[in-house]
Amino acid sequence: MGGGSQTTTQKSEPWPPAQPYIQHGVEEAAWLYGSSGPQYYPGQTVAPFAPETELAMNAQAARGLGGSPLNAAAGGYLQNVLGGQYANQGNP
Repeated sequence: MGGGSQTTTQKSEPWPPAQPYIQHGVEEAAWLYGSSGPQYYPGQTVAPFAPETELAMNAQAARGLGGSPLNAAAGGYLQNVLGGQYANQGNP
């Protein structure tokens, strides 16, 4: 069978046409690294809630803090039952 020799060449440098762009990228990265960083916009960056949304959130908070009116009504009914208010009403 064949007994020819083969030569392999390895190169570590970038493809020559890409080298100027790589060099520019390295220079830009060095400039950014040495700069003070981005200047952020000092104003408000989120939209405010709509009035309807504010009302809904306030209603949820009030309901959460004050509890359900149904619980108060059920508690009052339970007090009446346990207090005997309905004991002599002739329920079968």
